[in-house]
Amino acid sequence: MTMEKVGSFLLVILLITSSIFALFIFFRDSLYIIKGDSMLPTLVNGDLIITVQKPPDEIIAGELNGDIVVIKRGSNSYVEYGGAPLFYNTSENHNIIHRVVDKRYVNNSWFFLTKGDNNKYCDGGIREIFKDSSGNYSLYEYNASELVYIPQSEIIGVMVFKIPFLGLLKDFGLIILIPLIFIFCFLLFLDLLKRRLTLIRYQQKKKIYRSKIFIILIVLLTGQLIFYFSISQFYFMNNESMEPYLKNNDLLIIKNEPASQIQVGDICIIRSPEYFYSHGFDPQWWNYYPNSSYLVHRILDKKDFNGTWYFMTGGDKSSIHIDGMLQNLEKSETYLLVEFNRSNIIYIPESEIIGVVIANIPYVGYLVDLMPYLLILLIILNITNIIFFKIRRSIRLINNIE
Repeated sequence: MTMEKVGSFLLVILLITSSIFALFIFFRDSLYIIKGDSMLPTLVNGDLIITVQKPPDEIIAGELNGDIVVIKRGSNSYVEYGGAPLFYNTSENHNIIHRVVDKRYVNNSWFFLTKGDNNKYCDGGIREIFKDSSGNYSLYEYNASELVYIPQSEIIGVMVFKIPFLGLLKDFGLIILIPLIFIFCFLLFLDLLKRRLTLIRYQQKKKIYRSKIFIILIVLLTGQLIFYFSISQFYFMNNESMEPYLKNNDLLIIKNEPASQIQVGDICIIRSPEYFYSHGFDPQWWNYYPNSSYLVHRILDKKDFNGTWYFMTGGDKSSIHIDGMLQNLEKSETYLLVEFNRSNIIYIPESEIIGVVIANIPYVGYLVDLMPYLLILLIILNITNIIFFKIRRSIRLINNIE
């Protein structure tokens, strides 16, 4: 590969990268990145959406086909009208992107009811109806007849198009840049190698180059396979509940510690949320924690009971700041009564603690998500490499016969 080809390759990459950044800059007021899982399966974490302004009377409302809108002040748009802030994982004034499920026209102004496709209850519908002076006891209520409709001024855009996963560039653009630099260096190395072999016969150079490509591809494929089938032994941060200390898809390095040595403030890996569910905590508050997954949260308190250690845990950013802190007192399709009672907090036994997090490697989990596609690509490259040289050899033999 000549330096001219290397330059052309880098120019193409530069043009593509510049075009993407130009898109972000030019349409920055109309582009939003999906964070979280509240709109699954319609929108996935990392999707980039494009929005437009739409007159409020033309915004469509419906459980299935309602417009997806961007809410300007996020959770504040609902808290101001009575929604309990406890049930929001987003920070204040962080845009919420949800579907309009109903709308009303009152006093010459439109009001909208919104809901995440993956959420059970409408936005702002859960209210705090009682809290004692100590903060150790609270009651929360959801009543389908008393929901929060936000005014039209809170809607800043309506989604018209989505680009899957493009928003992830914001989170791991550096991960893309580093491999590009590596590829550039590798291409330069090949070019220098080719120049050093100018005194060797043409056929020998082709064989060396071909064998190097094949060996490199085989080594990469083998490494990918070994890593892919060993990832079950690794743990990754699987949501945003520990930000800013741990970010989604960080690779976690853990250490097994005796329960007596685990300290308040340590971040631990909890085997499963099942213990909380089996002791009265409703899974609906953790829709991002299926029974088969583990939790990565901080130790908030510990107790020794009859020789066994028990731990209180919670996420740094999670709105449900103490794991298992809520208990349902009454529940139906249209009504919910929830209790927070600090005297009934769920402490998990030491057997539920897998290990303590001692270090993290940012964003490695994104590479794991892409691993199946990289494996397929490397297999295709290997097959293409073999077929290409076989065809060239056959053509050469035919030409020699002629």
